Amino acid sequence: MALSGDLRLINTKTVAELLDAGARAGARVIGRAEGKWAVMIQVGNRESVLASQRSRQVREFARIESAAAALRELGIVRFEVDGTEYRDRPARASGRRAEAARQKMQGVHARAAHSQWVRERVEASLTDPRPSVSNDTATERFAALRDQIRQAG
Repeated sequence: MALSGDLRLINTKTVAELLDAGARAGARVIGRAEGKWAVMIQVGNRESVLASQRSRQVREFARIESAAAALRELGIVRFEVDGTEYRDRPARASGRRAEAARQKMQGVHARAAHSQWVRERVEASLTDPRPSVSNDTATERFAALRDQIRQAG
């Protein structure tokens, strides 16, 4: 069942009061096309959509487990699930937080790749069969090479 048209909204406080007064309620968790979940509460022959306390808009849950937890807190442990219109959200989140997370992970991968490259270079150096060269000798060789390049240029 789609959530459209004139919706009757009901908040969790009102549902709790009705249940405390002895009303019998049923519930249905409904998948939305945006990849979210909404809850339809049925008391008697009247159906209402669970609303957010403050915004008085349809309360949407990112995960079906969250909707089930909200119903459990109300004392409703049996409910139907209607996933007819449910569509998964795109795999990549958007927004500043998602972009920051992507950049952070790119940095993590770049550091890991660099660490791997350093490990490989150290391993190659340690297993190199050629004789070692002292720091003083290497410094003298590079100083001479630097002087040659300066004189040629």
